Amino acid sequence: GRRTQLRAPRSRAAEDEGGGNNRPDVVLPVPMHWLRRLGRGFDHARAIAAGLARELRLPLGCELVRIRNTPPQVHLPRTRRLENVRGAFAVRSPGAIAGANVLLVDDVTTTGATADDATRVLLAAGLARELRLPLVRELVRVRNTPPQVHLPRTRRLENVRGAFAVRSPGAIAGANVLLVDDVTTTGATADEATRVLLAAGADRVTLAVLAKAEPPTAYAHCRT
Repeated sequence: GRRTQLRAPRSRAAEDEGGGNNRPDVVLPVPMHWLRRLGRGFDHARAIAAGLARELRLPLGCELVRIRNTPPQVHLPRTRRLENVRGAFAVRSPGAIAGANVLLVDDVTTTGATADDATRVLLAAGLARELRLPLVRELVRVRNTPPQVHLPRTRRLENVRGAFAVRSPGAIAGANVLLVDDVTTTGATADEATRVLLAAGADRVTLAVLAKAEPPTAYAHCRT
């Protein structure tokens, strides 16, 4: 397929209407409470949001803060999840996001209750529009492969061939998929993952890389 420069995600409604008012102004991660971040040593949503902000050439915001440490949603029944996160978020500087389109990034979603409450707080602070970007898990790795970095360049594509599968092809049929990888060297892993996604019916696969061992540019694959 052809390659084009990475663009900010747009909603299907915007594509249908041909409007351009859905482009994000700022990328905001759903924040982790500082106590949990201290224990884990890493904030996945912020790392992903930072990589996307860099690739999309958008500012990474820190206006949304977590003011209450909550139990992980995954351990709670569905009926308790919305109650669990209610009042967990606040906006640090409401004026900084007033009238803005915000791309909200979370590392995982279950019922969407966490992102829903974060969105409620942002809208109350004057946000114009929230474009949500949770990570989904349709792409799975079905074969364990040696790390690419230890292989010669000529072996890397062969190493990952057949390593991926799509869990539910119907979930991505006709979709524009943003594929996020933590690091790239030759791009062989992302190329193989893209091939599998397109074969499963994805209309477009756009790659965003959080770190680059070698400097390829961000690109998108489209169905031909």
